[in-house]
Amino acid sequence: MMTRLFAVSPRVVFLARLVFLPLGSMALISTAAAQTATPVTRQQVKAEFVALQQAGYDPVIDDQHDYPEHLQAAEQKLAAARDAARQAAETTSPH
Repeated sequence: MMTRLFAVSPRVVFLARLVFLPLGSMALISTAAAQTATPVTRQQVKAEFVALQQAGYDPVIDDQHDYPEHLQAAEQKLAAARDAARQAAETTSPH
């Protein structure tokens, strides 16, 4: 059990999560994208964020202690779906 040094309103916690978790998520996506050779557009970053949300990541609901694990799980689901789609395209395309 964690003791708090000061009282924090649930509304403040909700607003902080609402603002800072999406920003942190976009920063992670942008950082990962910055490691690629080609520049990434804002539209691509937004599309990646939407895809992560569709894979189960919810920056508002996820608890701050579960945040990295939930984001990583969504990234793994997204990567697996992309791999499956790529493999399906490779098996159906004539060589």
